[in-house]
Amino acid sequence: MRRWETAQKLLLVILGLVLFIPACSQGVTSQDYENISNQLKQTQAKVSSLENEKSDLKQQVVDMKKENENLKGEVARLNKWSIGPTASTAPTTAKIIVTYSSVTGVTNLIVEPRQGNVYLIVNMTVENQGYDSFSLGSYGMPHGMNFYVVANNVRYDPWGMTGYLQNYLPKTDVPKGSKATGTLAFEVPAGTTTFSLQYGGSGSYNIQWVKQ
Repeated sequence: MRRWETAQKLLLVILGLVLFIPACSQGVTSQDYENISNQLKQTQAKVSSLENEKSDLKQQVVDMKKENENLKGEVARLNKWSIGPTASTAPTTAKIIVTYSSVTGVTNLIVEPRQGNVYLIVNMTVENQGYDSFSLGSYGMPHGMNFYVVANNVRYDPWGMTGYLQNYLPKTDVPKGSKATGTLAFEVPAGTTTFSLQYGGSGSYNIQWVKQ
């Protein structure tokens, strides 16, 4: 803004000189007029440049305001799904019941486990009693699943080829009052006999684990 005001003042001074010099001096030469004319052109060019710059800045402000509104909408959308209205708005009696059974020591899947390891197969049924929705899988979790196991204080995520299992647990949401049944596989050290099944998805849920 200061550059704009300076240019305006300079332009007024030069215009004053153009009008004042002929009236007060008879010794002004054509070269003087030419010099003043050139300065005037340069000032006009600067003013025009500043006007264009001012217009560009106005457009940038408009664009930034639009982008800011778009970002606000995106943040609101992400907050809605990351926190999960399912957990925060559910009644206190809501619960998720996970009933599961397991088989360990499996080695004959389509790919053999690494040396010293075996597969732990977990068959599970997930029942949603009271939450609007419960997510079994998400893109941010290992291999897209929200479940993992802990054995001997070590976390084990689902086997990378779980999707090739017959009746594998789907990466879906379980609506209120619905169930989902499927199988997950975990590669664990041979000899693993005890483990705990855990949920790693977003949101806070009252989960009851029922081992058969």
